[in-house]
Amino acid sequence: MQRTSPTAANSRNPTPALVLVKDFINTLHTDTGLREDAIETPQGLARWLTERKLLSGRQQLTAGDVAHASAVREAMRDLLAANDGNAVARHALETLSRAARSAQLYVHFEADGRAHLRPGASGVDAALGTLIGRAFEAMGDNSWRRLKSCHESDCR
Repeated sequence: MQRTSPTAANSRNPTPALVLVKDFINTLHTDTGLREDAIETPQGLARWLTERKLLSGRQQLTAGDVAHASAVREAMRDLLAANDGNAVARHALETLSRAARSAQLYVHFEADGRAHLRPGASGVDAALGTLIGRAFEAMGDNSWRRLKSCHESDCR
């Protein structure tokens, strides 16, 4: 399970970008002795994404979508290794880079002068692109550094 370390002023109120990414990473729980994966089926993935307004309409997801989302989740989990001073596995970086390309991420400027990454793709690619964009935002505001992975091998 991922945890947020208390640093900086907003330690009790993590940014929405960080909360969404943390929730996605925590869709897999293995620390209870049981494997609980909220996105292990097409229906579970669709429900999770729809509840967070990352997927619109009634799209039929596939086992391939589940595999893609699970790979992105695990790559994000691996990316957290850098927050503990460890090297990030190359395959995790490649997975996230491929997913960002599939999402067709682009920079969108807001009226208040802020910029965000937005997906140009649709479906699961767009949903995963939104999550990657949120991780990018959390890295930019330094809240990403507060997200750590559990050091227990049965948890991560």
